[in-house]
Amino acid sequence: MSGSRNLPSRAQSALASFLLVALSFSLAPLTALFTLYALYTRKRSPRTRAAGRQRTALVNGGRMQKCLFIARALAKQGWRVVVVEEQGWGLLSPARFSSSVDKFVLVPAGGGQKYISALIDVAIAEDVTLFVPCSGAGTTGEDAKAADLLRQRRSDLRAVIQDPDLVEQLHEKDKFISLVHSMGLEAPNSDVVSSPEELLSLLQQPALAPRILKCAAELDDVGRSDLTTYPFLSPSGAPDWPATEKRIRSLPIPIASSTPYIVQEFIDGKYTSEWCTHSTVIDGQVRAFVCCPSNDMLMTYYPAQDHPIGVRTLEWTRQFMTALLQDEKWQGKCLDGHYSFDFIHQPAAKTNPRLPGFYEKGRIVAIECNPRVHTAVGLLSQVPAFGEAYAEQDKKKEDEDANLSAPVVPLPSSSPMSWLAHDLPARLLPLVVPRLLRRLVHPLWLRTSDVHSPTAGAGAGASAGGFDLDAPGSRDAAWDAEDPLPFFALYHLMWPYLMLRQVFVRRRAWSRINVSTARIFEC
Repeated sequence: MSGSRNLPSRAQSALASFLLVALSFSLAPLTALFTLYALYTRKRSPRTRAAGRQRTALVNGGRMQKCLFIARALAKQGWRVVVVEEQGWGLLSPARFSSSVDKFVLVPAGGGQKYISALIDVAIAEDVTLFVPCSGAGTTGEDAKAADLLRQRRSDLRAVIQDPDLVEQLHEKDKFISLVHSMGLEAPNSDVVSSPEELLSLLQQPALAPRILKCAAELDDVGRSDLTTYPFLSPSGAPDWPATEKRIRSLPIPIASSTPYIVQEFIDGKYTSEWCTHSTVIDGQVRAFVCCPSNDMLMTYYPAQDHPIGVRTLEWTRQFMTALLQDEKWQGKCLDGHYSFDFIHQPAAKTNPRLPGFYEKGRIVAIECNPRVHTAVGLLSQVPAFGEAYAEQDKKKEDEDANLSAPVVPLPSSSPMSWLAHDLPARLLPLVVPRLLRRLVHPLWLRTSDVHSPTAGAGAGASAGGFDLDAPGSRDAAWDAEDPLPFFALYHLMWPYLMLRQVFVRRRAWSRINVSTARIFEC
């Protein structure tokens, strides 16, 4: 049985929020001077101008860092960039302050038909010919539906998101795992249950290996990082069914037909490691690719496309796309889009990272796919050809011998990236603030040495490859010397606003924060 960490009270979350706002405001004058100096001395890279009418690209998800990465890449290729964000988020979104963004538009929040209609209206009004969705999980389905309608109305518009049915197949974990198994590729052994009784019956099957639970139909902020294994065991090692049933019946999101759970094989092992990838796929080709060692909330991104795992996951992705292209179900459907796969590497038995061929062997298991842009694309921000990965489809092949099979990847000189707004309070201040005081402020304000992450295996395995996921990166992902205002807006406008909104409007406790996606994990 895995022990659960103490969650913060609403008062503790409010105190932590106020302290984070105070930290932001105290550093704002220094950041302002730094930003003003960069504005005064910057040397703007000229935009590539295509002959004739300038093309317009629509990018949504303006509050997220990945939107900014995409907008900058497209602007450098000569695109006029229109960014969209949902009302309630857009007022202080970093993208609103970017010199790469030509127009910023607010649309109705919360998804649904009003959101879809607003996206379509913006695309038509702005004469958009390229739509690159960068929103979060909550509106991915609506983005796909809007893109599908736009393709029907505008034959010259290309939308980089899959057919709505395929988006659903990829997004829902149980359907994705079934799809992977049908292709003969590795995915965890899984079952879907719709009641506590069904789950208990499944767990009582003889010789069943330990299982973990994931809600299949909801965004579960509390359960996202929960790797509790079932059934619980007594001190003697026998299944503890009363404790197991008590936990199952008290899950934050109840097991029901409307909220089924995936009962998934727990892939463990001392050197097991987790990896994430981003692939931009156009016309069945992987045009851009990033691989990084990962954990349950990755905040330091290392480029690992040349690592043996990077090579293997790229090959896995190509095999997946080949199988998808050959599947009759998807014939005539749009497969263009972003495929962000998460993998687990389970090493062969009786081996360790010091032995030759460690990462070349063992299982590569796909555990989920997010059909949207991954924050890891920030590692491509220094690659001029990244924007061309989207534009290439609109060009006639000038060189028939061009090697289109080689995707755009991070430069060999690319350095790991993280965010100062995470590194300072979460990684550096805990080194000097006493543990007791940290626990009083927020029970999850911990040093790495205070707790073993449920994905410690990922850290252990990745560290053997030269990656330390608990250390700050060597560059700030939000900083761009040619476009410095979004850096100031992210740290001193948007995040103070979000923290104060959490206290006075949302009025709920939170367990952690993802600076890059503007995500506050409520509990």
